[in-house]
Amino acid sequence: MNTTKKFILIALFTSIIIAIIWLILRKVKKSNSDMTIVKGAKNNPGHLRYTNEKWQGKIYPEPGQKFVFESFDTLEHGIRAWLINARTQIKRGYNTIDKLIDRLTPASENPESARKAMKQEIKQVLGTNTIAVSDLWKIAPIIFKHEGNPDYLAHGQGIQIYGIQQKYNIV
Repeated sequence: MNTTKKFILIALFTSIIIAIIWLILRKVKKSNSDMTIVKGAKNNPGHLRYTNEKWQGKIYPEPGQKFVFESFDTLEHGIRAWLINARTQIKRGYNTIDKLIDRLTPASENPESARKAMKQEIKQVLGTNTIAVSDLWKIAPIIFKHEGNPDYLAHGQGIQIYGIQQKYNIV
């Protein structure tokens, strides 16, 4: 076989290998971008964003899905996660109505008028600007309502939230 034929065969073989590699890489890139984004938020009245936190009762997305919000197997587990998250924020210094609400309900995701109304309603309930962990059961129904979860606000919901806060010793 002469040199020209060898060169052509090597060039053809190399082109085929490069084409196969390109197709494989394109398929991998496409499969990652084809993820189904699911809002989630099942049993998540406070609309906690999806994180790597291993919450009790957390529902994980199916392969090929990506949750925007956490989902929980029961409403109790969703309320528990929200209470723990809010307690953590208070302990980090977000212990006033303005600071906590701005932290939990960012302006980028919530209309300012709704956030202002929520802050006013919380101030009426608490009678002060400072929020203690022991107050979370009182303000949770207000936040859940403003987060668009009126279905979680059946009569006596605050008492239910108080019971969850006590049951899991979220103090």
